[in-house]
Amino acid sequence: MAKDNVTNNEAKAKNSTVTVVLIGLFSFLITVVIAGTVIFLTLRNDGSSHPNVELGVGTKKNVELGPLVSIGNDIIVNLAKQGSMDYYLKVNVTLEAGNKKVAEELTNRIPQVRDLLINILSSKTIDKINEKEGKELIRREIINDINEILSTGKIKNVFFQEFVIQ
Repeated sequence: MAKDNVTNNEAKAKNSTVTVVLIGLFSFLITVVIAGTVIFLTLRNDGSSHPNVELGVGTKKNVELGPLVSIGNDIIVNLAKQGSMDYYLKVNVTLEAGNKKVAEELTNRIPQVRDLLINILSSKTIDKINEKEGKELIRREIINDINEILSTGKIKNVFFQEFVIQ
């Protein structure tokens, strides 16, 4: 009987040791999964288009904006013909100037800038605009074309206040 009691106590001790080891292992695995998830999310955000990383047009969100120039009322254009459907694009654009002199020059050249925008936008098809990088390509083209006509500096960015296709 005493031998059974000792065997019972040894079995209980082994069971409690196994239980402690399993709980420890389970806790370790949970810690590794949580730490891995945090590291993965941190690294993924550092390499993506997160607000703290550079945007495609060379500006950072956390950097102060330059002077903003609105080009006036909405611009409405017919998109380039594609098939039998007619599409219209309505945009409202604000330009970020590099400095105050550029902003003044842009203000004086608004009719020229609007004409340039109309020419760029009306040459696009709905498929080109709806592509993954469509708006970004339009933004870069607008920046490049406007910077070619400016003499006092460059614009930094183009903001679409409204972008509606119908």
